[in-house]
Amino acid sequence: IDGLLLNPASSDALVGIAEDAADQGVPVYTIDATSPTDAVNMFVGFGSVRGGRRSGERLIEAVQERGGSNLYEIMGDPSVETISLRSEGFRQAVDEADGIEVVGSGPGAFSREETVTALNAFMQQEEIDGIFSTWGGGGLSAVTALDRNDMLNTRDEEGHVPIVPIDGFPDVLQNIRDGFITSALQQPMPYYGPIATEYLLQHIDEGGYQGPSPGDTVEAGDLGIQNVESGGSTPFAEDYWAPAEVETWESGGTEY
Repeated sequence: IDGLLLNPASSDALVGIAEDAADQGVPVYTIDATSPTDAVNMFVGFGSVRGGRRSGERLIEAVQERGGSNLYEIMGDPSVETISLRSEGFRQAVDEADGIEVVGSGPGAFSREETVTALNAFMQQEEIDGIFSTWGGGGLSAVTALDRNDMLNTRDEEGHVPIVPIDGFPDVLQNIRDGFITSALQQPMPYYGPIATEYLLQHIDEGGYQGPSPGDTVEAGDLGIQNVESGGSTPFAEDYWAPAEVETWESGGTEY
């Protein structure tokens, strides 16, 4: 093969694959999630820590407006680096807020049913004033769990429990319109693949890394992504991903 473009389900599991590829001179690019190894030439994604922090700030604001203090965190799989980083950012926002605490969290998997079961059990023991989820499916699970406990109210009704997930896919957006989910932070995911693919092809064609460096800013005009119609929509009609800042990221005290 000439190159690898990967979206790892487990960040740690990718390390050996990426390093074996690099040893054979095969460039490795990752999207959405990445792996703690220098064998990855470029990762295209959004700032997970900042995303978690902004989501936490929005949730805290909504909870404090209602006089609440107790938050519950729905985790995805913590072996995926981006999930752990989203949680880290959320916890930063909580640590800086007065009178706010995380009273529970769980579970560590991308299972909506497991999430509903865990949240149901927790709500029998502890009052929850707001729910953060590191993934969109967790936000939908929160809606289901609240509904099963006769606690589901819209944001305009008394007793509303604010829910803020990361990832605003269609079902999440519909629940925002319906008033059950407060807000969601969406990432420009449709662009991750095209951006990484363009730089990977440049790498292959030129025999080495041709992409930007940390500290650089990438503008829409720097890339040749063309608008196309897919399934009746034009996902690349607006360059809402740009400008993008190129940064290092940290895992286990090491910068990559």
